[in-house]
Amino acid sequence: MEGALFFYNKKAFVVELIPAKPIGILFITSLRDIALKEYNGQFLNIDGEDHYIKGVIENTLEEVKTRGILEGLIEVKGVIVDDMETDLKGKFPLLPTNNSSWIFPTALLSEDRIWNIPSSFRKLKISDTEGRRKAKHDFERRVLAKAQEIGADVIISDSYMARIDYLHSFRSMLGKVLNIHPGPTLLDSQFCFRGSDPIRDAILFAKKNGGPIYTGATLHFVSPEIDGGNCIAYICNTPVCEEDNELKLMHQNYLQAKLPIFVLGLQHYALNIFPYL
Repeated sequence: MEGALFFYNKKAFVVELIPAKPIGILFITSLRDIALKEYNGQFLNIDGEDHYIKGVIENTLEEVKTRGILEGLIEVKGVIVDDMETDLKGKFPLLPTNNSSWIFPTALLSEDRIWNIPSSFRKLKISDTEGRRKAKHDFERRVLAKAQEIGADVIISDSYMARIDYLHSFRSMLGKVLNIHPGPTLLDSQFCFRGSDPIRDAILFAKKNGGPIYTGATLHFVSPEIDGGNCIAYICNTPVCEEDNELKLMHQNYLQAKLPIFVLGLQHYALNIFPYL
């Protein structure tokens, strides 16, 4: 993929090792973002035309199948959503039922491999520091317990709209908690858009500085700093103009950056990083 950067584990010496068995991954995501704002699994009208929004999870489920890029390397063990019914306000189902449409076609992954673990710590008062800490620790332990129960080796955040504070610090998960971010995260990049709204931030940057500028996507390790973990794969190839709207740019960035860099980055991680952890 032209313009992409891939980062190596120093132990690997750029020698690819094929895993003895597929690496099991567990996705964690927030429907209040991935479904209500990014429209995964739905049609979105852009400039008068309907476009289907294929998300990272759906794309990955396709690429692990026969002749896919991730065939034999990756197995999707399941998906956790952290929402509560009140988050969705009746606009989207919390869990799929009867092979219904969801953030991806549920024919790709059976419904018994999709779980709701509510991040109830979000509902506690900000001033309740200790209560929130304990509740978040309990939530992340429940996520880890599910990963261990189903045999997932790696946990991947895709638009999980809360900071991960503990998972990456458990000894068994060192180097095995990843995040896909729809923007460049390298601080020495000309364009760096970390945080919860990188698409909006890129457009504001273009309006302030003139365009076109560029955005992209980053697959990186999770660390205590939001979007600050070491990169696995990175690309900055999506042009951003002052007149862009957020939905159009989001869709364009999915196609040009987020979907392809995640799949190629995960392939790279499986061959050149995971075997040496």
